[in-house]
Amino acid sequence: MAEELTALESGLALLYGTFLTYAASEEGDDPTTISKKELSQMMADQLPHIAGEGMAEKVMEELDQDLDGTMNFTEYCSLITSLSMTLHIVVTEHLSQ
Repeated sequence: MAEELTALESGLALLYGTFLTYAASEEGDDPTTISKKELSQMMADQLPHIAGEGMAEKVMEELDQDLDGTMNFTEYCSLITSLSMTLHIVVTEHLSQ
């Protein structure tokens, strides 16, 4: 019997699975990268309380380090890191009030 994943392991699997789901969402598209359209859909579906209109384009401009117009997994990890740091700042400020 396989051991159950820890909460952190499950979270990591979820983050990776989300990347793969949206990277492969457009037929004929590179299944290892997220296009602007896929990023926009992912943000609308997965970050509705955070992402505003036009945010996907801004995010792509800031994180597309190789300037290929898509987001690879390394660039996606930068997005997740940025979101995590923002959450940390918000929670820390709230707790210190």
